[in-house]
Amino acid sequence: MSFTIKFKCYFLLVLLLLPMLYRILTEFGVGFTSSEIQLLVAGITLLFGTILFSKDLLKKNLEQKSSFNIHILDIVFFFFCIWQIFPTINAVNIVEAVYASARTFLFFGFFLLFRKLFSIADFSTRKFIFQAASILSILLCVLTYYDILELIKSGRKYNSGNLYFIEKSFGHKNPLSAMLVLLLGFNLLGFLVNEGKRIFYIIAAILTVSTILILQSRVAFIAMLAFVVIVFVGWYLLRLSSKQKINLSSKRFAKFSVLGIGLAGVIAISSFALYVSKADLQTTGRGRSVNERLVQWNKTKQLIIENPILGVGPDNWKIRYGENGLDGLNRAMDYAIFVQPHNDFLWVFSETGMFGMILYLAIFGMVLMGIVIAFTSADEMHRKKLIVLFASIVGYIILANFTSLRLLVEHQALLLILFAIAIIVFDKFSVYNKFKINIKPIIPLVLLFLVGSFVSYIAVVRIYNMQIFEKTLLASDKKQWQKVLNISDKVNQNYYNLLHTGQPVDYFKGLANNHLGNLPAAQKNLTNALKVNPINVSSINMLGDVYFKQKQYEKAIGFYQKSLKINPIYEEAKFDLARANINLSRFAEARKWLSQTSSDEKQKQELMAVIEKYDR
Repeated sequence: MSFTIKFKCYFLLVLLLLPMLYRILTEFGVGFTSSEIQLLVAGITLLFGTILFSKDLLKKNLEQKSSFNIHILDIVFFFFCIWQIFPTINAVNIVEAVYASARTFLFFGFFLLFRKLFSIADFSTRKFIFQAASILSILLCVLTYYDILELIKSGRKYNSGNLYFIEKSFGHKNPLSAMLVLLLGFNLLGFLVNEGKRIFYIIAAILTVSTILILQSRVAFIAMLAFVVIVFVGWYLLRLSSKQKINLSSKRFAKFSVLGIGLAGVIAISSFALYVSKADLQTTGRGRSVNERLVQWNKTKQLIIENPILGVGPDNWKIRYGENGLDGLNRAMDYAIFVQPHNDFLWVFSETGMFGMILYLAIFGMVLMGIVIAFTSADEMHRKKLIVLFASIVGYIILANFTSLRLLVEHQALLLILFAIAIIVFDKFSVYNKFKINIKPIIPLVLLFLVGSFVSYIAVVRIYNMQIFEKTLLASDKKQWQKVLNISDKVNQNYYNLLHTGQPVDYFKGLANNHLGNLPAAQKNLTNALKVNPINVSSINMLGDVYFKQKQYEKAIGFYQKSLKINPIYEEAKFDLARANINLSRFAEARKWLSQTSSDEKQKQELMAVIEKYDR
């Protein structure tokens, strides 16, 4: 049975890494955005995992004449998933909220699967997990070094800017660095449990640390520093304890852990302050990423204040964050679309409200507290493992405060495996035993199957509708407006109604009808588009164009001003305001807007000639 389970574990790991391969293929022009593909592969992986291990799980329970133990952490995680329903109902865009909620349920499913997998696996199978993770870290390091060599060969400078898009399977260097920080914990856990292969894990750890340093990701460096301080100070104190020079209690363990976190915090704040002092919110260049985060965090704070109980709904941050204007992000909007606040905790708070935030924090808090409690009863070897687990989760928390990891399946899978390992240790040392509930083992298997099926279905229908909409975009680029209408009508907006850029599907219908002169239809399309995304400046401004063509200039001006309030450097709106004011004989106002726009010089001169002709 051992070999069978090991093989099944290998199969699951390969499935989980398939989205990474897909993201490499996207660099060669394959398809659309990869988040739906990630979700689909992960959903299928959960389904296959449930089917593959169902026999082993049931057999183990029958042999031991035991039922499935529901842990307090399972309950908290489950309630966090269930709570998503209430913010979803409250969301502006329910379609996006359902999609995001499916992702949360997926991670809960993986958590259940991983922890039961670890409960039935023997020692060699658990060792295999650490071996596989360490092989992955070495592979990522080698790929990164290869990309750096290619960078140098191409004649580009070795600097932070050019390193940003190293190893494209992760998008850019920050997710890659975060992955390596998490894998560092697996390197050390493998080092502890595989006495005969320690040199392999030492090499993997050294390569991982050196690659994190080479990639120059500040956040990853801070997380790694906290990890290293907690691990090596903890191990050093354990050594002193074993020689009876000190008594290392769980209270002392907690104290030195706080010191490690504090040291990383001081460095983080100092580094952050240095970049903030050089920040200019209206320019790009040095400190740009810090500037963007400052603006995003401030807007997220406003969303939290305005929606403290239910939040704005899962995945609705990207729709609601611009309601008070995009000033400070305007330059960034030229090259990036922001769909999350680069802080997982603020993100959860803004989208699921106060209760969702409390549950999310409780998941991390209970794991960390459980590790501290288990530390009291554990022997020296288990104490070393607990220190590594604690340091790994602290590292993740630091990473999650400065970047967005909740979207990334591989990162979440590693975190959930760490949680699963922690619960195995908790069971061994009777942590949280009072909060266990026994249920029939078939119930969680059915739940896992339902979650996997639901997630896979959501992903499949979104991908199908996205493929249809790809043709709409092509027709729009070629200005084939009737074709745009014909194809876009086939898109089922119950599953897909918003591009990752924030453009609603109905915007393109409105665009086509506007060009074809079907103004009432265009007005209806654009009104529907604003129900999907109320701050889409393209839809708002085009609705102004529809009223302009109907000679309702005052209404048109209202929409042009609304689009400028959201994005003050939206050039098209300034030009359109000049046109509308000319038609109302407000020539001074028209001159003002014309002087502020950097539109085509020929068009500006033509409008100015009209002003000069009639302003007498």
